[in-house]
Amino acid sequence: MTRPLRRKLWHDHTKGMGDHDDPAKAFMQWGKIIGENARRKKTGKEAPHASLIEFHRDDPKRTYKD
Repeated sequence: MTRPLRRKLWHDHTKGMGDHDDPAKAFMQWGKIIGENARRKKTGKEAPHASLIEFHRDDPKRTYKD
């Protein structure tokens, strides 16, 4: 059950480009997608490539706030 759900989630968020069964390959592809989205955001001329963006945390402290 977990594998099909993971595949669907990854497929939906990467437009089919990062839905690998191998997490290492998926991670590498996600990095490319995130980089492309960052470039597009910076130029402001194109829509995101896929639904992945870089996660950024300003403060390294852990909290349990939502």
